[in-house]
Amino acid sequence: MTNYFFTGGDGKKRGPYNEQHVQELVTRGLIGANTPLETDTGVTIVTRQVPGLNFDAASTSGIPNIGFFDFGFTRFITNTWISIIWRIAVALVFVAWGLWVIGGLFAMTQNADGILMGIGMILLVTIIAPIELLIIRIVLEFVIVVFRIETHQRTIKEILERDEKASKP
Repeated sequence: MTNYFFTGGDGKKRGPYNEQHVQELVTRGLIGANTPLETDTGVTIVTRQVPGLNFDAASTSGIPNIGFFDFGFTRFITNTWISIIWRIAVALVFVAWGLWVIGGLFAMTQNADGILMGIGMILLVTIIAPIELLIIRIVLEFVIVVFRIETHQRTIKEILERDEKASKP
């Protein structure tokens, strides 16, 4: 059985870890398919090259891996769903922008005052829409940072605990 090592964020080599432990880290989302690993023979590979690893946690549990059924909160769904939330926000801002532009064009057809009002609406919404997207993006990135801090802290804690157990006689 091959053992695997990886270098932590602090530059220290961690391990040895067998395939079962590597699978556990993958299932919990603590390491990804492209995490560099070194085998006990000194060969460097990425996690997806470890034979027998399953990167689809849904197939091991029988439940779709959307995170809702993790009653122990061991895996945060925010990291998975944030890109979907961003896409929805972009679509909604784009639709709102389009509706305001149509409203501005309609206002321009009403009378002389409507022309100025329509141009003002179109210019204003064209300035506000990117600002809205920027604010939404900053908030979503802040949320991701908060959750990633916790995830990385948990990973560091687990690695240190396992290294401590391994170093005890």
